[in-house]
Amino acid sequence: MQAQNLGKIANRFDLVPLIPEGDFSVEFIENVFSFDPYSVLKILKEQLQNQTIYEKCEAQHKKRILKELIDEFRHNFRYMKFNHKSYMDLRINETLIFYYSFSILYIARDLKSISGLKFALVALNSLKLIKCENDEEYYLPIENGGKMLELPEFNRDRIVYKKLKDMIESEIIKVADIC
Repeated sequence: MQAQNLGKIANRFDLVPLIPEGDFSVEFIENVFSFDPYSVLKILKEQLQNQTIYEKCEAQHKKRILKELIDEFRHNFRYMKFNHKSYMDLRINETLIFYYSFSILYIARDLKSISGLKFALVALNSLKLIKCENDEEYYLPIENGGKMLELPEFNRDRIVYKKLKDMIESEIIKVADIC
């Protein structure tokens, strides 16, 4: 394939990583650190089969993916519920928050984008808005009431939150020192 055709393929490429939906388990959330938001770029690299052209467009696609993830999180945030009586509803929102935060961190760290890193922290901290209520009438009811990250049944979730928060804050410091 000619270089100009490959350039057209590269310029039209518009895939973004799909944020996985949870299975209502904390194990699924703990797997966030294995998620690869660049998996879509591997598709582009395979389509192009030309390292030089791929390298020319890689940075622009990383910036585009970062922007789209931030825009998607903002859009989804408007529709998130922050009061929950059931693990089923809570895990959906919690999973989205963790995976968006991690994906934004992953790309912003690579691009050394302080604004992207700060947005990852804001997104992650939206977990602090989640409140739980005990209601035995719901499917998979939550045992206690209160702020999610303060409840004993969310100890493992809190560990993931703390680890991700520490990663983001560390990257913010590193990038701020560079600038």
